[in-house]
Amino acid sequence: MGHAFNPRIETAPALVGTQRGTEGCLSVPGANAPLDRPARATLHAYDVNGRPFTLDSTGYFARCLIHETQHLGGTVYVDHLSPGVRAQTLAQSADRRPSVLDHRAGRENQLAALRSTG
Repeated sequence: MGHAFNPRIETAPALVGTQRGTEGCLSVPGANAPLDRPARATLHAYDVNGRPFTLDSTGYFARCLIHETQHLGGTVYVDHLSPGVRAQTLAQSADRRPSVLDHRAGRENQLAALRSTG
């Protein structure tokens, strides 16, 4: 599976608990912060043929599904942080952003060179 159209996530942290973890995101380059997430998530979506499907997930995969689905609503992980931790995380990103973006550009150039020779 690789496509999920009109996804909707269900979580029940009060019933299944939460998982501790650290998150980062390409939207906030170079930063990461601790963020608890539900330990389980259920994705309801449609496949490329318009058929509905449900996918249950736990652990890191649940974290990823929640994180990515929230992007569709305009939410990034820093929106869940306390004001102090959010400020620290955004400052960390601002400090590291130039080197992260330079690294990405270098990798993009390497991949372009490989494609042109390949």
